[in-house]
Amino acid sequence: MALSLSFIVLKAQDLDKSLAFYRALGLQFSEVHDDGPPCYSCDLGNVVLELYFGMDAKKESIQEVDVLGFDVKDCDGIASKLQDLGYSRIDSKPYVIFHDPDGRRVLLKEHQG
Repeated sequence: MALSLSFIVLKAQDLDKSLAFYRALGLQFSEVHDDGPPCYSCDLGNVVLELYFGMDAKKESIQEVDVLGFDVKDCDGIASKLQDLGYSRIDSKPYVIFHDPDGRRVLLKEHQG
């Protein structure tokens, strides 16, 4: 039996800020309509990334994702968008690192190919 990752759930204290951050990476989210807390979903091919609102991410950090890594096209362009939103860039070759609104490290690496 093959094992594969199917989804990742991130908790957000400020859903609008988190959506703006991840949209600056080029991710496209759609709103999930159900009876639960507000949620947005992004299909990344074989993995779905979900952002949930209304949960205290800092208090529940022991269960939280600490680092996300993305291979991206135009790493400098994306980094510029994030800097325009007020996020600080950390260069650590081969990665460019930002912290999302809830403090998670987000590593960007230029896609080769």
